[in-house]
Amino acid sequence: MHRMLKRIGGIKLLIGLTLTILGFVFINYAFRSDPSIKAAQLSSSGSSLIDDLPCILEDSCSGSAGKNYRVASGDGMSVYPIVCYDRKLIMSDNKHNVGRGLNIVFIDDKTKEVKKHAVYDTFETDIALVEMLLSTQDNWIIMVACFDECAQKLSTHARNLLQRFGSGLVKELQYRDAFVMLGQKGLQLGMATEKLEHKKKREFGSRVEVNGCMTFPRSYIMKSLNDAGRGLNVVTYNGTSRQVARVAHFDTYAKVVGQAVKPDPLIIRNKAKREFCDKHSGYGDFCDDQVFMNLEYPSNSNWARVISVKLCMPTKIVGQAVKPDPLIIRNKAKREFCDKHSGYGDFCDESHIDEGIYPAPLTNKSWENHAIFQVPIAIIAGPSAMGLRMTLETVMMQPGISPTMVVVGVTTVVLNGAAI
Repeated sequence: MHRMLKRIGGIKLLIGLTLTILGFVFINYAFRSDPSIKAAQLSSSGSSLIDDLPCILEDSCSGSAGKNYRVASGDGMSVYPIVCYDRKLIMSDNKHNVGRGLNIVFIDDKTKEVKKHAVYDTFETDIALVEMLLSTQDNWIIMVACFDECAQKLSTHARNLLQRFGSGLVKELQYRDAFVMLGQKGLQLGMATEKLEHKKKREFGSRVEVNGCMTFPRSYIMKSLNDAGRGLNVVTYNGTSRQVARVAHFDTYAKVVGQAVKPDPLIIRNKAKREFCDKHSGYGDFCDDQVFMNLEYPSNSNWARVISVKLCMPTKIVGQAVKPDPLIIRNKAKREFCDKHSGYGDFCDESHIDEGIYPAPLTNKSWENHAIFQVPIAIIAGPSAMGLRMTLETVMMQPGISPTMVVVGVTTVVLNGAAI
């Protein structure tokens, strides 16, 4: 009996030592994939726990229908890239599916499923990458992580294709830089979530990473994406294609955008009626408003209250008929000239300053291919700047004139001659 107990005790000791060794292997495996992983984050369970350790970060999608993601570049040739989606490891050294160049995961925006992941060795060639980007379906999402060197054979064509996924930094990617990106086919230039670190004096660029909650559809305007900020932040939506057409930010505090016009009397808001309808419901078309617009006023020198509106975007908004504003045309080149130079009379008068200077069209189409229009015209300026200006205007009024056939010679004697 005593011998049996000793044997059982030995077996228990052996099992304990084995579990301890496995524990060290477990921790070493996790930290080799990502040295920044914290023990406190080991909260998941299941057979894939070890593989998914680098992806068990703080839940950025709590309470939303989005998916957590993490994209980290390599650091030199010893620290490998990591791509995580929905808190699962998709690409890493531990999965033996990463390599030199661009490591890319493709996600279907409708099913939210990973459709493909591959390594494109853009140190050697970008042919396979170009073919894949061209064939990728509209609105698919890509997660991109650079490892080792990914710029050597990344052509202008390939960079332009990545710009169609919203990348604004890929054109700056250089030899051995670190680069990561979360983009979507059809995003406007600069709207991708991305980071770039030049190698500078190091052998390789320092590791960069983007992570967070990937929403469906994704956010279109925010400070971290496209420098949204002070003024008007505008998203233009195409009701037919149901896609965002354009995104823009206008700092209307710093400078005037467009030209001041008289307000149309038909679109003056009935403040009293709006306040009534905001407080009371059940008044049908009396309070109907298909223009989803809210306005808050500042009080006591404080900021206006934050407005947050959540709604289902209609594909068609029945608006109110209004008189269109006059077409705003600004002749930038002429305005710059008139700002710098004076004494040009009605040419720079405010009532004429935005009038364009265009060659007169040929009224008699039978003369269209006549050789006379290929004869060069030489104009040698005299001492009068005003005379030169009037001569050029007169020449531009000749039917069928081609400005490319007109050569103007000026000397320093003619004040502002070159500018004219």
